[in-house]
Amino acid sequence: MTGLGRWLELAIAGEDIRIQNGDAVMELRPVGASGPPSSNERLSPREALHRLQAEARLTPDQAHQYLNDVYDERLAAEARRPA
Repeated sequence: MTGLGRWLELAIAGEDIRIQNGDAVMELRPVGASGPPSSNERLSPREALHRLQAEARLTPDQAHQYLNDVYDERLAAEARRPA
């Protein structure tokens, strides 16, 4: 299969499909039955941020600040651990 059908199959299989046109970036991903993650689904921090950004609930600047905050918290937690 070629063209759009192939892109659809890849997206359904879980591949990240992004199409850029100038400054606009579109993402092709399944919606509906798969919907948002269930409460027992464990996402990696990267995937969680990616989903928030893809759903336009988190700007790139907010994501960057969030990652910095998480990094700072991790460093502080590691500094508190006994050697």
